[in-house]
Amino acid sequence: MGMINKKNFWTAIILLFLLNTAIVPAQAFNNVRKGEKAPGFTANKIDGVSFSLDSLIGKKAVILFFWKLEISGEAKEGESSGKVYDASTKWIQEIAALQKMNSKYKTDGLEIIGVTAPVKSVYDKQNKNVRNPDFTQDEITAINKYLKDNEITFTVILDEGLKIYNDYGVVPFPSTAIINTEGIIIHELSSYPTFGGEKILEENIKIATGLVKPAEGKKTEKYVPKPKASEHYKKAVQFREKDKIDKTIEELKLAVQEDPKYIDPHKILAAIYREKKETENAMIELATLLELEPENPMNHILYGDFSLENGMPEDAKKEYELAIKGDTTGTEYIGRGGEAKKRIRKIASGDAYYGLGMLAVKEKKKDEAIEYFLKALTFFEGNTSEGDMIEQMSKRKEIHPNQPKAHYELGILYLEKGDEDKSIKEFKEGISSYQTIIKKLLKQKWD
Repeated sequence: MGMINKKNFWTAIILLFLLNTAIVPAQAFNNVRKGEKAPGFTANKIDGVSFSLDSLIGKKAVILFFWKLEISGEAKEGESSGKVYDASTKWIQEIAALQKMNSKYKTDGLEIIGVTAPVKSVYDKQNKNVRNPDFTQDEITAINKYLKDNEITFTVILDEGLKIYNDYGVVPFPSTAIINTEGIIIHELSSYPTFGGEKILEENIKIATGLVKPAEGKKTEKYVPKPKASEHYKKAVQFREKDKIDKTIEELKLAVQEDPKYIDPHKILAAIYREKKETENAMIELATLLELEPENPMNHILYGDFSLENGMPEDAKKEYELAIKGDTTGTEYIGRGGEAKKRIRKIASGDAYYGLGMLAVKEKKKDEAIEYFLKALTFFEGNTSEGDMIEQMSKRKEIHPNQPKAHYELGILYLEKGDEDKSIKEFKEGISSYQTIIKKLLKQKWD
């Protein structure tokens, strides 16, 4: 075998070390969760008239859509010089979808509120202040022009200084919350309102307005915890963010005591006990997850990872295979043209195949490990997806946390098999995808 480029090799070694840092998917809101009362607020509408969310509680169901205009490239020919506000990006499709729902369900008691923030406004977490808190006249003009051109009739309010943004603890733009007539958030997601298709949005609108009972909403709603349990859970999350682990555990145990069926506290407890190497406690929490949600493939992934870490290969293999088997396909949604489509992107299979690859590495089955890692990458890179919504996601090139790890493991395996070219290629792919993750995390730090 020829000499491998040392720079690439040691860069990959450093990559593996850095990837031990856990990357947690973003949630929609930090300060409020589904099942809790939506915080009230007062702000000016785009026309300058004051608006209060409290005026709707008890009377209407509400969709809150947190969004921003986007700044495109240089102005086109015939336009003023400099940057321009783009009125043809993804959020416009979502605004149009909301307008469609507004027209369809307004007489049934639906009120849609678009909460928009200044384009360049950013909450500086380190200094606890808002940079660029005010709207420019150009932005106001751009918003008004779009609303008028497209005959948008639902309410649009201006979140000057990110006041509402911070009250709710909005994590990413966009984020969406659906609130029922009692003022309780029944559905939230850190994405566009039609993420998963208009069908899911419409089902939740029907539940919020009372057109159908929650039981008729099938699987669109998760378990709603008891209020006191939710309060303890929120405190636990705050303590965990401050690295106060003992206080976090204390609040999570109180949450479970108030509501034994509330699964989220068990998830964090399992993660903490795994970090603390408290094997028995971790096993109890992971078993509880499987008991509460036996059909959730991600719970099998967690138990599989735990089994792999603790020298239980047979259990690990069993759980990974159960995750793949339970990773359902064929989720229906409505395409942009109104046609019925199916989403076939699998959520857990990539992690399961990655776990099987790691198991094969431990068992020194190199060819089997390579096969599993390559299979995992087909899921991480979105190659098993179809449909317009999924294609849009793939174009955005979202990076799965295990994607660079899979490239690294493949690089090592190819190196050991004497295939230097493939080894270097995988190391480079791993470094590239990891750099993308870092850039995204750095951006989230300021957003």
